[in-house]
Amino acid sequence: MFKCNLMKNFLVAAALVVALPAAAQIDTWGLSNGVKSSNTTLFNSMTIDGLLNNNSLTITGWSDTGNGGTIASGQLKYDNSWGLQLVNDYEGVNDNPGHSIDSFDTYFDMVLLSFNEKVDLTRFNIGWAQEASNLSRADISVVAFTGTGTASFAGNTWGGIANSGDWSTIGEYRDVADYSYQDVTTDVKSKYWLVGAYNPIFQNPGETTGKYASENNDGFKLASVNGITSAAVPQQSVPEPSSLAILGLGLLGFLSMRKKHS
Repeated sequence: MFKCNLMKNFLVAAALVVALPAAAQIDTWGLSNGVKSSNTTLFNSMTIDGLLNNNSLTITGWSDTGNGGTIASGQLKYDNSWGLQLVNDYEGVNDNPGHSIDSFDTYFDMVLLSFNEKVDLTRFNIGWAQEASNLSRADISVVAFTGTGTASFAGNTWGGIANSGDWSTIGEYRDVADYSYQDVTTDVKSKYWLVGAYNPIFQNPGETTGKYASENNDGFKLASVNGITSAAVPQQSVPEPSSLAILGLGLLGFLSMRKKHS
C-alpha cells in the first residue's frame, strides 16, 4: 500500500511540474531606438526591434485625407522629447498641434503598428498630448486586425475598415494624460494594430473607458508600446528528465522519513 501511495504521489507532483505554464514576458518597443526609413525630418516609416524577442515592429501613418474620405498615407516625424508625430496631407511640418497624431480639422490620424509576429498589446506610452485648446490629455482609439491575410487600406475609408469585419475595436481611452502609460486589456493577438486620435467610427458600444470621449479635438505623440509576442510564449514548460529524477528522489526521501517516524 505504501509503495502504491508513493508512486501515486510522485506521479501527481510530476504532472503538476509539467503543467506549469511559462511566465509571459512583456516586450518593449521604444521609439527612441527606431530606425527611420530616411534620414530626413519627415519620413515614411520607422522600424523598431523588441528588447526581448526578434519581433520587429514597423510603424506607418495614415489619415482620411484622400478623395471621398479615403485613407491616405501620411509622413512621420520624431522628437526625443515628445515622441512620434504624424503629418497628413493637409498639415505642415511645424503645425501645432496639427503635426501630432490628431483629429483636428476633422481628419482622423492613426498609426499602423505592423509586427512580424502576432502580439497581445498590453500598454502604450504617449509623450505630448493635447485636447481642445490647452488640456494636456487626449482621447485615443485602439483597433486590432482580426481578419486573415495582410491588413490593407487601399481605396478604403475608416468607416469601411470599421464595418469590414476584419478589424475589432479594443479600447476607447478617455483623457490619457501626457507623458503617461495607458494599459490595454485584451486577449486579442494580432500582427496589425491601429492607435490614433479617438475616432467615433470605431466606437464600441460595450466600452466604458471611452464612453464620454470627444471627437475632433485630440492630439498626441507616441513614445513606446508594450506587448507579449505569441510565438515567444510556449503553452507548456516541460522539465528535462533530470529535473523529474531529482523531484522523484526528493519525494522518496521525504516519504521514507515519514514512514520511519509513523
